[in-house]
Amino acid sequence: MSAEAAPAPRGSDRPASLHGPVGPIPTGPLPILAPMLDTVSLEREVRRFLAENFPLGENADTLAGNDALLEAGVIDSTGVLELVGFLESRFGIVVSDEELLPENLDSIDRIVGYLESKLGTS
Repeated sequence: MSAEAAPAPRGSDRPASLHGPVGPIPTGPLPILAPMLDTVSLEREVRRFLAENFPLGENADTLAGNDALLEAGVIDSTGVLELVGFLESRFGIVVSDEELLPENLDSIDRIVGYLESKLGTS
């Protein structure tokens, strides 16, 4: 018994190997469930990322939501890029160059507000 790929449906520009028994198999990124996250969950995710990736020490739980991350020495300019990479991959958003502003990314509160606006959850 040979395992041959089913032919692609008419009008499809996908190779036959990307079609399952009931239709095309999605090839893009998996859907992100971020819109289901509330403010508390978003904050928890951001705090977890910061704690796991930056030397917060004992400040991990005491860092106020409105503390400026750059001024507090939590992250530097390279850290901002790491943060952006995390936000894009975890929440399925795109952070444009025009959005790389302190108003969006300088504190936990601002990051959460930015995420809510991007995800449409505010």
